[in-house]
Amino acid sequence: MGILQIWWFLVQLDQPVSAVIASGTWVLGSWFDFMAFAVPLNLGTLEGGRVLAFGANGYSVSLGMTYGVALRVTQLSCACLGLLSYALLVAQIGRSAVGSAQRLSMNG
Repeated sequence: MGILQIWWFLVQLDQPVSAVIASGTWVLGSWFDFMAFAVPLNLGTLEGGRVLAFGANGYSVSLGMTYGVALRVTQLSCACLGLLSYALLVAQIGRSAVGSAQRLSMNG
């Protein structure tokens, strides 16, 4: 998935890209992620790793920083969507539990 994200990102910005370059950039960025796994929330290491990965593959460091920030925004969006769906699920379960309790009290 990450290789396709990098490829799509570079294509949208009219940058020359091949599958090999996208793969190399993703592998190098992932390696930095694995090396910095102990840093809470990958604070700064996600963006820094992408800056180094893009720079090592011949792209500008500002392009790497842009991709790192876009990746962070994507992660935050997915987290917010997950929290929202969890809140809706809890609310739905709560309503069904209240309804079941009311039916039980009416029958008993």
